[in-house]
Amino acid sequence: RFFHPDWRPVFTEDWYEVEGCAALGWLAAHAPHDGAIVEIGCWEGRSLVTIAQSIAPRQVVAVDHWRGNEDEHDQHPSTTGAAARDVQATFWRNMELLTSGNVRAYALDWREWLATWDAPIAFLHLDAAHDYASVADCLRAVGPFLVPGAILCGDDAYADGVYRATRDVLGDGVTELAGRMWVWQNGR
Repeated sequence: RFFHPDWRPVFTEDWYEVEGCAALGWLAAHAPHDGAIVEIGCWEGRSLVTIAQSIAPRQVVAVDHWRGNEDEHDQHPSTTGAAARDVQATFWRNMELLTSGNVRAYALDWREWLATWDAPIAFLHLDAAHDYASVADCLRAVGPFLVPGAILCGDDAYADGVYRATRDVLGDGVTELAGRMWVWQNGR
């Protein structure tokens, strides 16, 4: 038989809409060329696959500790999901099946990763914890690394913590795309 069921990717949760993935791929493909393409909060890789496919052969940096949104609360669906299964193994399997090998992943909290990072950033998709403090702290921390024209974006634009943090840190330039995405461009 030509098709084998083990060749299928696995995305347990349906947390990223098709329209959002399409917008995400377009944004990543149109990011400045003089900086890294980064995703913070990758889970099983649905959005990361879109980014990696859209920018190949350019590399994408993936940052996740694969323990779920611990900053929100210990019973968050991602936290309980991470305790129940090997999300990181699913991520790597999906990367193997759906990307051209242009993913470099760091199994770290974004704070640990950023403490060692020293390169410019042209594109950042943020889809980690959605509480105000986590989002605001991450946006402030990546600010010094952004090149002119860098694109910041994320999912769940209307989650209270995300909505308030993006406006407080990034200002009036934050817009919504594809229903649930927020986007902001450095210097615009």
